[in-house]
Amino acid sequence: MLRGCSAPLVLGFALCQTWNILCIALPDPITYAEPFHDLRWVSLTVCVGLLALSAIWSRKAQALLQRKRALVALGALASLGSFLGPASALQPDLAFPLIYIAAVAVGVGFAWLFLAWYNVFCLRHDLMGLALSVAVTAVLAYGLANVLTTDLVNTWVSAAIGSALPLASMGLLIAGTAGLAQLQPRGAADNRNRAGGTDAEEESRVASDGQQDVKRQPPSLGALLPSTTLQRLSQRNRSILLRFCLCLLIAITAVEAVRNLLLSGTALTFYAGAANLLGLGLKLASTAWLLYLFETYDVRGVSAVYRVAFLMMLGVVLCIPSLLAGNWLAHTLLDLASYFFQVTMLVVAYQICVGFRVNPVMVFSLFRAVWALAALAGIGLGHAIASAHTPLGIQALTVGMGLAVAFAFTFAFTDRDCVKVLAAMPKRPAASPFRDKMRQVASRFALSERELEVMTLVAKGRSAARIADDLSVSPATVNSHVSHIYRKLGVHSRQQLLDLVERG
Repeated sequence: MLRGCSAPLVLGFALCQTWNILCIALPDPITYAEPFHDLRWVSLTVCVGLLALSAIWSRKAQALLQRKRALVALGALASLGSFLGPASALQPDLAFPLIYIAAVAVGVGFAWLFLAWYNVFCLRHDLMGLALSVAVTAVLAYGLANVLTTDLVNTWVSAAIGSALPLASMGLLIAGTAGLAQLQPRGAADNRNRAGGTDAEEESRVASDGQQDVKRQPPSLGALLPSTTLQRLSQRNRSILLRFCLCLLIAITAVEAVRNLLLSGTALTFYAGAANLLGLGLKLASTAWLLYLFETYDVRGVSAVYRVAFLMMLGVVLCIPSLLAGNWLAHTLLDLASYFFQVTMLVVAYQICVGFRVNPVMVFSLFRAVWALAALAGIGLGHAIASAHTPLGIQALTVGMGLAVAFAFTFAFTDRDCVKVLAAMPKRPAASPFRDKMRQVASRFALSERELEVMTLVAKGRSAARIADDLSVSPATVNSHVSHIYRKLGVHSRQQLLDLVERG
């Protein structure tokens, strides 16, 4: 299942998500100067505005987010926003404008850093990497939360960590995709293969994945998908997308309201502590379950996943009195339910992009904007209930949120809609036995990916000149690869190579 995942990309997006958590979760997320100003609402409002523009001009936004300079600038801006908050304490006279600049910069990062990552994973058709990055984020967030909630780390160390994460994230994105130019062969090959290409043609395309042209412009979605598959949302699919967003808005608002009410505006302790170690283990197990069901197109399993998400979210609402009383089991339920629901909806959003064949920037602009709006609504609702903290108010909150969550899962976006989205996904062709055998040999003899490509073409009878042309290298380089491959395998001819592959 992990084949095709890129470790730099998984880690890079995990760092981006961890930065998001630190910005939202710290007790003082924007500034450490006095008096304290909670400017999360500024960051989230900027985020919503930018995402609305990205959804309207999705193609232009996608082209921008595939430029190396733009990615570096976004990482630097987000890092600056993370640093300006505590730095404002050094300049009391400038503290007020500095923290607003910091809040705006962080909001830009909330919007476009995430869009850049979603775009990459969708163009790579890498659902596995996308979901794994969320699991890695849970591990990183747990470790950082346990460190930052102690007295071992001062403000400046926290600021340095927060500032480094966006730059490191963008660095890994650029390194992991080589400027995004190498995405085009893979995306085109995937779609041509789904259009009905033969195994031999698919193998040849795999071998050409290594081609790189440093002068090539980053591909647009239109370059990656055949023009016949790129389409506007039909009325039915548009309805599914809008109801999906409504369900997401209601559920995340409920979670954020409870979290803000419970933890007085901070969610850092939401990720720390011995109780959450159990929650971390459950998160990782649930992620593995989700990936298995969605990757194997298990319709009944996917339907069950969505029902479980509904029951967990409803359980969170019903446990509000226990949460306020400090019950650690209810606290773990809140943590796990929030995680499980968001991963499920993230996978569904990915499948809407691929299954309905629409621009991922447009879909994920809506997805991320709804998240930001829900976070804003949750913060406001939490403050409103806290200001009138009465048993009647808590009871009204519980009933109202319970009805809203039930409506979201029963009428807005149901498990049947989730299954419809899954059904729209292109089915993967059966794996080529030849290709599997080649990979088994490569793994057994520790061949590199390039050596695997060369070995595959040699086994197909390609000449050195043809292989050199396919891989955009010199014939001398091909001969050198062939010599190394034969030496590693202990063979001396193509026929011996084929005999070895046949034996497995």
